[in-house]
Amino acid sequence: MLFNVMSVRIFVRDLRHDRIELVAGTQLSNVELDLPMRDCLVGEACNTLQTLTCDQANAQPGYHHDVDQMTGLITHNMLCTPIMQVGREEAAGTLQLINKQDQQFFDELDELCAEELATQLAAPLSHLFRNNNPRIPTSANTLSPLQKIRNLFTF
Repeated sequence: MLFNVMSVRIFVRDLRHDRIELVAGTQLSNVELDLPMRDCLVGEACNTLQTLTCDQANAQPGYHHDVDQMTGLITHNMLCTPIMQVGREEAAGTLQLINKQDQQFFDELDELCAEELATQLAAPLSHLFRNNNPRIPTSANTLSPLQKIRNLFTF
């Protein structure tokens, strides 16, 4: 296992609504997460273009306990790194790692590996969301970009 974590999640930025939306993740079953860009580590990593870690996440002010209830997973620690848009200096989304299992905290090697994976995810996310609009209406014969990205990253 690359990261030895309980869950890996991919979020995509929705600029029109200033939100960040879950498009794929492990240890999830029919969970839809749509979070504000502000007041959450996933959004903050996307906004600041920095890899961020948080230990004792569920004890932090502003922590989204409702997300734990929806996912059935209590978040103890997390690492979030931006997924950059190809050829642009802004993020298309965020890669989130939850609950490191082989040690208590995420380390520098985890950060480097997450940043490398985020680099690999940049092309498909940028291609499908190049207009920063994950909520494009669908027709009866066409998958929306959000559905396409979910199909790409089904774990």
